[in-house]
Amino acid sequence: MKKPPVKYKRNEPLSKHLSMRTGGRVRYFFEPADAGELAVILEYLSETGMQFFVLGGGTNVIAPGKIATPAVVSTRRISGLEMDGGRVKAACGEPLPRLSVRTARMGFSGLEQLAGIPGTVGGAVAMNAGGKWGCIGDSVVSITALDFFGQAKTYGKEELDFAYRRGPFSDKIITSVTFELGYIGKKALDDFRTHLREKAAAQPLGFPSAGCVFLNPPGESAGALIDRAGLKGLAVGGARVSEKHANFIITDGAARPSDVMRLMRVVEAEVLGKFGITLKPEVKIVA
Repeated sequence: MKKPPVKYKRNEPLSKHLSMRTGGRVRYFFEPADAGELAVILEYLSETGMQFFVLGGGTNVIAPGKIATPAVVSTRRISGLEMDGGRVKAACGEPLPRLSVRTARMGFSGLEQLAGIPGTVGGAVAMNAGGKWGCIGDSVVSITALDFFGQAKTYGKEELDFAYRRGPFSDKIITSVTFELGYIGKKALDDFRTHLREKAAAQPLGFPSAGCVFLNPPGESAGALIDRAGLKGLAVGGARVSEKHANFIITDGAARPSDVMRLMRVVEAEVLGKFGITLKPEVKIVA
């Protein structure tokens, strides 16, 4: 197999790149500096037939101790922001918290409902991140993305289909996103701060986690089901179901990837046994 055309890291521990702070090593770890370098990497991976996983901020991702996928491509370094009134173009690696607080401080509404959500813009759009106040897809008007061969295309709003925790693409890598925001003045920042306080009161933001672990089943709350099953505080090794929010698995400094995976399976089995409901992961798993 020919050598990759750009710099990369060998046997990189994903624990350094995931908010869960645990995960095995990946054979090839790419960190492109811009969309052009990302295109070169994708072309190489396509030509070699190498399987890969695209990583944004690593905030809704978990990884087992042994990773079969040979390559991970991190888009975190592809950052940047352009603003023209309420029209905002953000690169995929732009930190979502920085974008949401900056636009709220400038009085623009449309992203303040994302207060407290970590990660990058690209990762957030890829999974349509959000909560009870709304989702990021609500304000998106266009996306530029690369296919797996490194070819770029811009997609307008009419071509984008967002759903619950699902972005518009499964076979493309987002490089930039354009939002259309409305000006409401000081209320934008007031709402941002209100959402952030509510989230901090309800979620274990001070602990390593991957955010909500399971999708909400139709008409149900995954967190409420796990709570009703009596699983708050349940621990496997260094991984524990949060006492503050049952749909969060938090870790300590000694947690192993297998602790997280085993705890997820226990939670799934208990909820299925007690309520007959199958929980599906919201987190992405590097297989």
